[in-house]
Amino acid sequence: MFNLPSALHVYNESKVRAAIPKLANLSLAMIAGSLLEEGFDVKVIDLMLIDIRKANDTANEEIIRFKPDIIGVTATTPLFYEAAQISNIAKSISPDILTVLGGPHASSLPFDSLKESSFDCVVVGEGEMAIKEIAKAKSLEGIRGVYCRKNIDGDISSEEAQKTLDVPIEDLPFPALNLFEAKNYICPKVIARNNPVGPIEMSRGCIFNCSFCNKKVFGRKFRIKTPKRIVEELLVLKKIGYREFHVLDDQFTTEIDKAKEICEEIIMSGIHMSWNLRTGIRVDKIDKEFLELARRAGCYQVGIGFESGNQMCLDKIGKDIKIEQSIKASELIRKAGIESVGFFMLGFLSETEETMNDTIRFAIKLNPDYVKATILVPFPGTNIYNEFKNKGFIKTYDWSKYNFHNAYEIYQHPTLSWDVLNYYYDLFHRRFYFRPSYLVKRCWKSIMHGTLLNDLFSGYETFLKKNRKEKGNVNTYQRAN
Repeated sequence: MFNLPSALHVYNESKVRAAIPKLANLSLAMIAGSLLEEGFDVKVIDLMLIDIRKANDTANEEIIRFKPDIIGVTATTPLFYEAAQISNIAKSISPDILTVLGGPHASSLPFDSLKESSFDCVVVGEGEMAIKEIAKAKSLEGIRGVYCRKNIDGDISSEEAQKTLDVPIEDLPFPALNLFEAKNYICPKVIARNNPVGPIEMSRGCIFNCSFCNKKVFGRKFRIKTPKRIVEELLVLKKIGYREFHVLDDQFTTEIDKAKEICEEIIMSGIHMSWNLRTGIRVDKIDKEFLELARRAGCYQVGIGFESGNQMCLDKIGKDIKIEQSIKASELIRKAGIESVGFFMLGFLSETEETMNDTIRFAIKLNPDYVKATILVPFPGTNIYNEFKNKGFIKTYDWSKYNFHNAYEIYQHPTLSWDVLNYYYDLFHRRFYFRPSYLVKRCWKSIMHGTLLNDLFSGYETFLKKNRKEKGNVNTYQRAN
């Protein structure tokens, strides 16, 4: 199995490039764990860790050396073409190697994924059970959740593929993170207290209806592991050599009482690992008790999906939260002594320059420790993608351009040009981070934590080091604010 080279490099030209997590690929670790349970030999090659210019040669060499029967890759939309290249390399070595693609893009566009690549099959939804069936089967026909080719002409069958395999969360294998070397996964200090950092998944599924979110892999049914199972996984992480863990769940606090039980179990276990709830929590799904328990359990930072400072925009995207709830949640997190990272988005269909200014002002008012803004990208599998497509707004289906950390002109916004969107993306970060009050607070915290030089480097990477988009697009749009 291969982790793609741009899993890390995809952020190189973004405003968040100084705070990119370098983590072992948990999806591949889960698939590997499932295959190991069946007695198969498994190897994971993390191309993210090497010079991207040598990635294809490395993949070629590893395939020749290991002589696999099956090669598996997982890919998000902007990395689809890199995944397809791995399949091409495998087929050039031996047409008999079975190539399998999973992940968000394959789950959203299974037919297109096969037509635009040389993969033999794609897995839709959760892959742990499907990969077992693929590895043991004499024929791929009839495996639930699997789209495959019938013949050389590319005729694709899908009768059983529509019925994805439901996986009881307690039956999931332990992730085979021992196949990754912990020492390779060192995250920037802005998002990590104790390296190396390992990933963990505590729950699956999201019951909410945000129009920009893809539910094709884990679905809408929320499932959460028992506290005992989670602590067992953490003990394995610690034994492997990880000193901190990051929670990768979509919505860990959906059932807040169970989230509290997990925090209590972590406290009682005496595991003493710092952790980061970085993928985001909803402002209406936390309370004072949870935050206090999380901090006692070792949580020092949480991400929060504020998205917008304009209530109309929030309502239009189905976020189903109120501005007042964001303000209250921000205050609770601050009082609990936990760092916060605010997530915001620019470019919704109802967006105007006025609403984007609302978002900038709101971010400053909330004053989290860090903020990240992105320009909206309508990913396949989301409601907003369907809306953009149906209205004829999408200009390209070049999936490599669907990178919300460095968005290209992939659609025609009904009221805003891309020069305007890029201008406000830059303005958002500058207005927030260049405030004297913020700079003084950040400098003081950096001195207290011994991270001053690291934070200065992060500031340089974010604001002074020009990326290619900035070099070609500096001052293309100016507006007095």
